[in-house]
Amino acid sequence: EIAEKRRGATQFCLICADKKKSAQALSHLCSICTNTREEAISALFAIEGAFRDLCLLKKSADAPLLFFTDREYAAELSDRYPLRRLMLFSEEIASAISALEKNMNVRLTLMSLLSRTGMMD
Repeated sequence: EIAEKRRGATQFCLICADKKKSAQALSHLCSICTNTREEAISALFAIEGAFRDLCLLKKSADAPLLFFTDREYAAELSDRYPLRRLMLFSEEIASAISALEKNMNVRLTLMSLLSRTGMMD
């Protein structure tokens, strides 16, 4: 299950690196945030960890990584984003987690996350 969450989070980061793939973003996010609110929160925590690592790599190539095990791959992915966009994703993912913890509607929260990060057409 952990490996599946990591794959899902990594794929989400890849999709969001290309704004032309915005149509895939909602579909993928809904596919990894399935069934329950708890699963959605867990998936978002994994995504938050991935974006945290990508942000840190912008500041230091030697930053300690918590999510990615392949530093070279993470650095390549980080290079696809400007730091400001990585920070935006980090902030909005934290906001979405908080909203879900307050019992907000899962699908609306996910759509809001994508809208606020520029991934909704």
